[in-house]
Amino acid sequence: MGNSLGDTSVRHPYSFVALLTVFIAAVYVLAGAVTDGMRLPEISLYFISNGILALAALILLARHGWWQPLGFVLDRRKRDFLFFILPLAPAVLNSLGGVHVASAADAALFLMLGLLIAFVEESFFRGFMLRPLALKGPWRAAIATSLIFGLMHSQHLLRGTDALTVLAQMGFAVSIGFTFSALVLRTGMIWPVMIIHFLTDFVGFMAAGDIALETYGPPSLVTIVIFVLVFAGYGVWLLSGGRLKYYRSGGPGSCLRPASAGP
Repeated sequence: MGNSLGDTSVRHPYSFVALLTVFIAAVYVLAGAVTDGMRLPEISLYFISNGILALAALILLARHGWWQPLGFVLDRRKRDFLFFILPLAPAVLNSLGGVHVASAADAALFLMLGLLIAFVEESFFRGFMLRPLALKGPWRAAIATSLIFGLMHSQHLLRGTDALTVLAQMGFAVSIGFTFSALVLRTGMIWPVMIIHFLTDFVGFMAAGDIALETYGPPSLVTIVIFVLVFAGYGVWLLSGGRLKYYRSGGPGSCLRPASAGP
């Protein structure tokens, strides 16, 4: 690429990721202040924050030509799509709860919010952050980005959500984030995990009829623990069970140049 931003992400990947993390946190704090100050509905916090972050992501992707390097590509090896079946389990489980939406307008809001969140979180955590860190090794990249992803969910504590519920969600976020990172590194594609992320959130919103986290009882906590173990194990298997298509080092901007894929 040869541009300053691409060079920075390669030469100083940890600083680059830290900068992105601070930026995301600052946007959420700003959105929370606006929501509280104007006494807006809680859903406004997520629309404001993810709207700003989506705009930032689109600017980065379009201006620097990062669409293809970050995984917005179609893999010709159809068997790679089989790796994305297991991560659909949370969406399927959420769908078993039925639909509890008060109106079509609420459903439309959930749809838009689900799309925003999926695009934003995957672009930043499995795109902008994962690729530079992959220069330091795929395991380090997957673990670091999943931990940051999980810690970002601690912001629910600031909204008064039950601490045990937030901790459970953070654990789930870390494990599913690890699997998503492993999938991107293994297949070279980011858009399938965006679709899975969207389906999980959207179906969950529709089943709950709200975006707020409900206090988890013992059955829900057991389910989450199972998912944490399953996805942690699946991510380990993905990273150790075959050739990865992560981005290799080789000069400025090389983290945005795909490695050659095996047959």
